[in-house]
Amino acid sequence: MSSVSESGSLGTSQLHLTIYFERKVKRMSRLQPTESWTAPSLQPVDFINNCTTYGAFAAPYLRHGAQRVPITDVEAYLIDALRHNDASTILPSRAQLIGWYDNLTANEPDTWALSQMREPPSFLPIWVNRTEMGSFDEECAVELCSNLDFEMDGDIVGIGIMASYYSEGILATIFSFLIILGRLVEHRYASKVSKVPGLTSRFYEAASACTKSLFDAGAVICLATLSGTIIVGAHSDDFEGTIDAWHLGDSLIVNDLEAAQFSAFFSLCPVILIYTFLSETWGGRRLYLGCSVLVVLYAFSLYATFFTYGPRDRHYSNHMVELWETFQMLGCLKGTKETIVRSSRESTYFVLLVLLALIWYLLFLLYRVRRRTLDITGRPSDRQSWSLGQIVALATWIPVVVEFLYMCIFGMKSGLEGRLPAGYEAVAVTTGLDDSAEHVPLRTVGT
Repeated sequence: MSSVSESGSLGTSQLHLTIYFERKVKRMSRLQPTESWTAPSLQPVDFINNCTTYGAFAAPYLRHGAQRVPITDVEAYLIDALRHNDASTILPSRAQLIGWYDNLTANEPDTWALSQMREPPSFLPIWVNRTEMGSFDEECAVELCSNLDFEMDGDIVGIGIMASYYSEGILATIFSFLIILGRLVEHRYASKVSKVPGLTSRFYEAASACTKSLFDAGAVICLATLSGTIIVGAHSDDFEGTIDAWHLGDSLIVNDLEAAQFSAFFSLCPVILIYTFLSETWGGRRLYLGCSVLVVLYAFSLYATFFTYGPRDRHYSNHMVELWETFQMLGCLKGTKETIVRSSRESTYFVLLVLLALIWYLLFLLYRVRRRTLDITGRPSDRQSWSLGQIVALATWIPVVVEFLYMCIFGMKSGLEGRLPAGYEAVAVTTGLDDSAEHVPLRTVGT
């Protein structure tokens, strides 16, 4: 009984589809019927000569199925292929064209257009089922992707977020070099403090005084990024439901979890770098606790990612091995404080330079992720789109820059006293350095 009802339902659907196409033909017919037209052999016909018509046709074909492609896109695609095959060929009527298309999709699914095209682009998301979708030409990937309704998460790799990341990297680099340069000069003139060059001293003092503000801003960005990564991972486990919704018409965000993981690891590195400058003079235990919390959150974000994808998928399992390796790299930074105290000045500076190189390498990887995501979405408008979250992230660094410039102009004492309540003042305490010391701390410790 159920088979009878199913066959009846299929027959009704086919009847409705036939009526729909007939009405479309009557409304949109422009070409005169050509009774002498016969369907050509598929072998010489180039179905992918025009990427514009191909993208408009193939996207709904792959997403919704052969029978839900707009009739205008079907006509433009097939007529263009016929004209390219033979400019003098007799064109079919719309009814003949629809009949040919129906025959291609129903009776010869393994020999026509999509099945004879080359392999899909390597940068397409892994969740695309290439067996069901067939293969398509890489030359038309941009036109195809622009019609597939893929989106980029601007709150992860949007232009404002990238500007915030680059601002953090630039500030961390400038502050690091100014502090290192100032301490080298300070060590050279340790016995004659008054001979320290005034301009160098002013920039060094400003960078040293603003380092805590840079650390706090970086920690806030890192905390927000790690929390967002955990949330994204927790809500990304229903892949089948997401793809089903995309097939029904919803847009699909691509590379969100991968970009979030790169962002999380990047946001952690400047915080650890600045921590090396602050651990001896701004309350090492408090800063160490804050960094430890961020590292634990990063471990949780990797945990969420791993159990979102699971060990079954070989592609994502390989990526998870790489992500866990980045977490293990943090173990190399465990002895940072001991390195500051016990190592020579040269080896300590070498560690800091390695951290700076890692920061800029991660920025380069984030740029590549953003570029590949834009290639997938095929939406030029995503390159310049802003959101409130991006503006807030970028605005985080404005107070740090303002404070640094203020101290460069008016001096450290004036800048520090601006943070204190009325009735308090900042008092400088200097400690000389012994030139004969075998091991030199990274910065002078105040008492």
